[in-house]
Amino acid sequence: QETGAGLLEKGFILSPEVSDNAASYLAAVTTLGRFEKAEEFFREARALHPLNRTLAFTFIDILLKQEKYDQALQEIEQSILIFGADDTILAAALEVREKIGPQQTAPSRTGKATLSLCMIVKNEERNLPKCLMNVKPAVDEMIVVATGSTDRTRELARAFGAQVFEVAWKGDFS
Repeated sequence: QETGAGLLEKGFILSPEVSDNAASYLAAVTTLGRFEKAEEFFREARALHPLNRTLAFTFIDILLKQEKYDQALQEIEQSILIFGADDTILAAALEVREKIGPQQTAPSRTGKATLSLCMIVKNEERNLPKCLMNVKPAVDEMIVVATGSTDRTRELARAFGAQVFEVAWKGDFS
């Protein structure tokens, strides 16, 4: 097993963009429980091949197997921005978000001001992930009020850490 895993590791290092190499290496890593070392190699491969979907999703899987949920969610959010939100990645995002919880501000004991983002949205599946990802570093919490969306707006907002409220649209923003 050791020799085989070593050879698969070398194959992955030489050609990480070949999906069979990534899958075989992941299988060996999973069998032997060597996730930390694999994480390092996959992180490097992701940096070299940022648009490779297989590498992205395999790297997320390695992070999840180590219960590194915060890091996995960051990678999932980046993958949604790059590859789009299919049902599989959205389900994974929501499952991990459930473990972490929404992005919320803690009561300030230092007297430091906090900032909340509040948005009224409807059917913003295409634009919402990029918007929330860009504003996330600047705010302490995100609140999204969905006004009858028929797409995956609510699910995406939750996946990116927003608290989501459903309110029927009454014809004005007041």
